[in-house]
Amino acid sequence: MGERGYAGTTVSNVTQAAAVSKATFYRNFDGLPSCMLATYRLATEGVLDVIGLSCRRPPGPEAGLAEILPGVLAFLQAEGALARVLSDPALDDVPGVSVARAEFTARCCSLLISARDVEKVIRDPR
Repeated sequence: MGERGYAGTTVSNVTQAAAVSKATFYRNFDGLPSCMLATYRLATEGVLDVIGLSCRRPPGPEAGLAEILPGVLAFLQAEGALARVLSDPALDDVPGVSVARAEFTARCCSLLISARDVEKVIRDPR
């Protein structure tokens, strides 16, 4: 999916790439949309893991939210297929993706707000 985009992907493409039968595919997914939603969620978890790790690093005197972005960009560069899944506009019509996007956005905001609050305490512990 990451290579062809959602619009250009078929169940046959997925089963061939994953080296599984269509029967195995359909045991795990109702169809291509549910597989795409699971792939989207996998991609967001990867980004959230990177953000979470960046937020938990011991902060130095120059620490800041700017340290998070290079890690996220490195992850997306290393996982190009997942990066394409995150940015594929064809996903707008996949059931559940709009909810998953909202959840992803909320979780990113929560992590970043927590990191900002920690920075404030480190810079001014009063």
